[in-house]
Amino acid sequence: MKSRKRSPRSGYYYPVDIDQLASDLVARGIDIAPTRQSWTAVARDIADGAGEAGREAFHLIASVWPDYSRRDSEHCFDRALRQADGSRAHMPYVKAACRRHGILIDNRRYRKGAPVKFQVKTINKTTTVMIDKEKFKRSQLGGRSLRGLCPLTDLMLNLFPQQAVLDAASDYLLGFNAILNGTVADSLIFWQVDENYNIVNAKRIYYKSNGHRDKRYNPMVMFPANGQCLFGLHLLHEKPDLPIGIVESEKSAIVMAVNDPSMLWMATGSLDNFNGRMLLPLAGRRIIAYPDLDNKRGKGSVYSYTLEQWRKTAVELSKSGLDITVSDKLEKMANAAKRLAKWDIADFVIYSRIYHL
Repeated sequence: MKSRKRSPRSGYYYPVDIDQLASDLVARGIDIAPTRQSWTAVARDIADGAGEAGREAFHLIASVWPDYSRRDSEHCFDRALRQADGSRAHMPYVKAACRRHGILIDNRRYRKGAPVKFQVKTINKTTTVMIDKEKFKRSQLGGRSLRGLCPLTDLMLNLFPQQAVLDAASDYLLGFNAILNGTVADSLIFWQVDENYNIVNAKRIYYKSNGHRDKRYNPMVMFPANGQCLFGLHLLHEKPDLPIGIVESEKSAIVMAVNDPSMLWMATGSLDNFNGRMLLPLAGRRIIAYPDLDNKRGKGSVYSYTLEQWRKTAVELSKSGLDITVSDKLEKMANAAKRLAKWDIADFVIYSRIYHL
């Protein structure tokens, strides 16, 4: 049976901003393909990864070669487009060559904008949920000051260096409803963005000035028909050498990112989201989980219900190859009042900073 010839793509397949990458390579005078063989490999990678849209980026990358020829490069890229079959869509040569020069193309600098259309399988049908990418952009700081946008961030600015808080808000793509609707001291929007920089979902949560959630308003999952992913998962490839700290609340992830940058902090968003589906993208990384306190106990148990549930899950996930442990650090630090109030690791940090403990 005759195979159908695949037409060159006009859009990107692998979510790398080839144009930005090419500009950086030219600006730094980096030649990632010094031989004819590697020159062809670069063309094949870009043709598979970007299609026709990668042609000018290929010319830019080629322009640093001493024997660069526009005509030869055109022929080379034309051949690569004819041979494109998707097998090199993740650009293995370009990725490895850039890494040798200290450039990580998985870095957020080189990621294209997130897709805004998602399909979610349901029992009866496929539901398509549109996420407003412009709303995502409008919720970001965009050069504004954090002060006065939310009680939680105001509290953090009082307890931590301002630049560290700003960096965390930027890294975690923190959204502010106050920016969207013009109000003051409003809710935070925690965007869930996966390891490929796709917007998956978002949660809207109100806080009080002590850093605790304002329980007059229930947390809102903004796109309930969509699935969810770990909050902070988009940072997975940007900090490849750090162990990962898993907490339950998004607040804890943000506070701990400022307080302890020696770990990469992510949040499940709920007790039950500590499961294999959510944690699978972390395979190959060292994972330490810090469950919230609670006042419930299993029969004959000395530990909280949450800790025991997460430990059982961790044992099962360890069998499938995940390097994961669950810390009892909070249990050892807690008293009855803290368990009753369901403190999390961020509450301990905030309390110690307020009272200089």
